[in-house]
Formats: sequence, C-alpha cells, structure tokens
Amino acid sequence: MDFTSVTATPIVSVHGTDRRTPRAELARMSRALERYPEVATDPLAAVTLLQGSVCSKLGKQATLFMPTGKMAQQIALRVHADRRSGRRSFLAHQTNHLSEWEDENYAVLHDMHARLVGDRNELMTTVDLRAGLGEEAATVVWELPQRELGGELPSWTDLQTQLSYAAAAGVATHLDGARVWQTTPFYARPLDEICAGFDSVYVSLYKDLEAPRGAVLAGDENFIAAARTWRHRLGGTVDEAWPLALLALDGMERASAAMPAYVAHAKTVAAAIMERTPATIRPDPPHTAMFHLHLPIAPAAARYAQQQLIEDGHPRLGLRIRTSPNPVQCSIECSFGEASLALDSTLIADTVKKLIDLARP
Repeated sequence: MDFTSVTATPIVSVHGTDRRTPRAELARMSRALERYPEVATDPLAAVTLLQGSVCSKLGKQATLFMPTGKMAQQIALRVHADRRSGRRSFLAHQTNHLSEWEDENYAVLHDMHARLVGDRNELMTTVDLRAGLGEEAATVVWELPQRELGGELPSWTDLQTQLSYAAAAGVATHLDGARVWQTTPFYARPLDEICAGFDSVYVSLYKDLEAPRGAVLAGDENFIAAARTWRHRLGGTVDEAWPLALLALDGMERASAAMPAYVAHAKTVAAAIMERTPATIRPDPPHTAMFHLHLPIAPAAARYAQQQLIEDGHPRLGLRIRTSPNPVQCSIECSFGEASLALDSTLIADTVKKLIDLARP
C-alpha cells in the first residue's frame, strides 16, 4: 500500500493535538523519510538527528531521548539530588505535573519529597521561593507554561529574578518544558534564551510536536551522562526508537513555524467566547496556545451537554470536564494546534453558548 497518498481524517475537536490513526502516522513517516533519507537505512540516525536538533534549539551542551516524560522528569530530579550531596527534596508549585499527574514517582522510586509552595491558584512568586528554600532543596522546578493555570506564564522579569535567586542559593533549576515551544510568542525570545537559566530542561515530543510518544532531556554533558545511566536502570534504553524520533523531527519543523499562528488562534477564539457567552477565560487574553474555559454550569450537566453536542456534530471543546471548588461551576482545558486551525472562532464560541444553554435547567 502506498501510504504517501493517505491523509489524516479530520477530527472535529478544539483540542489541537488529537492522536492520528496508525495509517495516518505511517503516511507522515513515509513523507518524513523523504526529508530525512539517512533514516531510511540507519535506524539510529533519527534519534541522533532529533537529539542534535533539540540540543541546538534549547542551547544546551547535550540531550538524551527518553521514552516518556515521566521518566525524564524523575531522572532529572534524581541526578540533581545526587550531585548536591544527596539532598532529597525539590521545590515546585502546588500544581506541578510531577505531583499532579505522575503518581509521585520521585517519592516511590527515589526516596525524594516535594516541597510545594505558593497558592494553588496563582503562579509561584519569588516570595514563595524564598520561603521554600529553607528546606535545603536540591532543585526548583518551573513549569512553562503552567498547565493547571490555563497555560499562564510569569513575566520575563519575574522568571529571571527567581532563576537568579535559586542559582545564588546553589540550587539546581529544572524546567518542565513539555510545552515550552508555546512560550516563544509570549516572551518574544528564542528557545535558547528562554532555557538559558535552567540547568536542565525536559521537552515532550507529543504535546506540541505530535509524535505518538517520547521526550528529550537536556543539560550539561555530565548531567546527561548520569541521566543515561539512570535511563538504563529504569529500562528506558530503546534501540529502535526511530519512528518516534522521526515523527518528532517532522513535528518540530511545523511547530516551530506555526506556533505563532496557534497562539493567535487561541486569542481569537478566547475573544469570541468572551464576547458571545457568559463563560470566562484564564488567562485573559491567553499567554500560549491553550487556555482554561470556565463555565457557569455544574460538571455533570456539562459532561452530558458536551456529549449531546458531539453526537450532533459540534466540535469537542476539550478532553475532559474539570471540577471546581464551586459545585455549580466547571472548566475545560482548550488546546490549539494544527487540528483546530480549521475551526472558526465563531463556531467554537457558538458551541460554548449551546453547551451552557443545554446544561442549564
């Protein structure tokens, strides 16, 4: 079968990184092989090319492919702790991804603990950082953008102040940069400048680059050498990772060029929703190619209404309905990428309005 002639079936969804079918992914791989012919005969070439490309974009000495982001994050924390006389704690925001989504692997596998600082509903501040560093932490973790706050980002001045404070205290700085590609329009700076103040950086290969899976960890040469040992210990050395690396290379080309358009589309959609519905947006306007859509309706009613709208052919607004401390409110994480560019902002806003109307008694 000639997979080069196969195209992805459009997915009617606001979420910009919906998974493609295996057939569509094979078509992408076939097209990517035309741009990277060396991969066709050398299964190790794709990973080498990917690591080199990410290394160059982030401005770090070395990089290492990881099969998952969870593995990359825990290894980063472990290496930083071991390099600092075995300090067993790290500082992070209340809603950091390691604590919220990774089953606290750092505690179970590495006997480490998190010092969660700041307000759950606000970005971490320098005051929060100063209060937490009394715990003799090995590492401070920043998530850029902050997913649980709708993709919100600290100002450049605040970020640099915090990084300088941590560095002066002798604490390692780690960036959970799963979606770091989205930060360049907001900061109006290249990735290497954004990442310059961090001792290590993790980037996802599927959240914006739209590979099926995978991650890359970046840092200095000694850091990556230690990370390579831990990757092997945790069973993460994958010799045949070329399909993931090839698709990530393909996605990196598109994401780097198209990210400003993704962010602009998110802002246009947010403005339309604010104008046409009683919903609110966080942050307003969006900082990145995502935002949280806050709805004045109960979660159960919102789930029912969204399912009804999907069955009627309306676009899916997000992957799940998020609860709120207020039982008559909920939110949806909306993410924008290639799959969502074809959806008109008015269509999305009208879908939000119909969702609210259908969910209200």
